[in-house]
Order: sequence, then structure tokens, then C-alpha cells
Amino acid sequence: MYGGREVELFNFIGKQLRAINPPSAATITANGEVGDDWADVGFEFRDEAGVVGHFSFEDNPGDTSDESSEAPMELHEVMASNGSDKWNRFAFTVDREGQFDVSFSYQDGDGA
Repeated sequence: MYGGREVELFNFIGKQLRAINPPSAATITANGEVGDDWADVGFEFRDEAGVVGHFSFEDNPGDTSDESSEAPMELHEVMASNGSDKWNRFAFTVDREGQFDVSFSYQDGDGA
């Protein structure tokens, strides 16, 4: 289903999430929205008891923040150029053991 550059980007995003996952967290999720030349990314983490915490793009270390927005933008373009539906929302989740889950969706600008 996915190949080449898409797989590289998925792997990169997964590694980035594992690198910033707080030690007490069981999972971390990058939720965001992407446009033609921008991305908005926020991070949610959960501990074993299901308690949720958040940190924003701005709270994240500089290089990781830049890479956290650039990789989804590139993935968005690569997938669109390969004929995939052009999604604009994403959720990338990694658990402590390294299991990776991805979801994409489309939502128009008025929240409908």
C-alpha cells in the first residue's frame, strides 16, 4: 500500500515521537492539520492509567518541532502525488514498545 518515501517518512515520524515521549507515558500521539505549505501539530500522551497530558508545537524542542511539521507536510504531498486521497488531518500514535498507528481524514475549513 505504501512504498519508498512514504515508508521513510512514517519511520521518521515514529522515531521522532518515541524520542519526545515522556518517560511515564504509554503512548504519544501527534495530532494535526496540514495545508499546502503549513502544518499545525500538537502532542497528546497517555500514561498506563489513561491519564492524558498535552504539549504544543511551541513547547517541544526546536529541531523536533520543525521536523514534526515538515514531515507531515512532505508526507501529505508525496501521498497526493502517488494518487492517494488528499487528507488534511492526521493522527500518528506510537506506544512505548514502538507499535505505530496512523489515521488520516479530511475536514473542510468550517469544521463540518
